[in-house]
Amino acid sequence: MFYYQLILVILSKLISATVSGSVVPLSSSAGTWMQQVGCTTAPSLELAQSLVSDFVVFSRKTPEQLQQLPLVAPHFAAILMTAVAYLYLNEQSTARACT
Repeated sequence: MFYYQLILVILSKLISATVSGSVVPLSSSAGTWMQQVGCTTAPSLELAQSLVSDFVVFSRKTPEQLQQLPLVAPHFAAILMTAVAYLYLNEQSTARACT
């Protein structure tokens, strides 16, 4: 499992840099990979969570980059939004179940 986790950490850093730099080929490739493994599977959800942590939480240029993401890489943007929505909805249902 260590190797798998290391690969996901490296992949998330690469994709985070890709989103920050608006690199279309890598964003498209990331979207295709997430679609192939399934946007609600553990690898995609871990990547989405990492991107939210690395990119959205710590980036100062987030609004501009997020507004441009669907124009730059629409496939990746759609898959990422699906994964993030899945994470959010599951977090909400878990929170309701615990209360």
